[in-house]
Amino acid sequence: MRNLTHRKRRHKDCGEHRCYLTLEDACHNLLLLEHSQDRIRRTDDLGTNQLNVYRCTNCHEFHVGHIPAPIRHRYRLD
Repeated sequence: MRNLTHRKRRHKDCGEHRCYLTLEDACHNLLLLEHSQDRIRRTDDLGTNQLNVYRCTNCHEFHVGHIPAPIRHRYRLD
């Protein structure tokens, strides 16, 4: 029987988020996403896509996602 830590690591609760092993890989894909035609059509009035790279607490790998709403409001990124 495998230990529980290994079992939890294998069972990811990240949904459909794509996992990146390194921060560099996630940042590279962030740039590709920001310059894709689909993202350019959906940008806000400020011209930013409001994407960021973060480390997941479940799988301990990196994901690309939107900036959380409380942070956007605090720093007036909306």
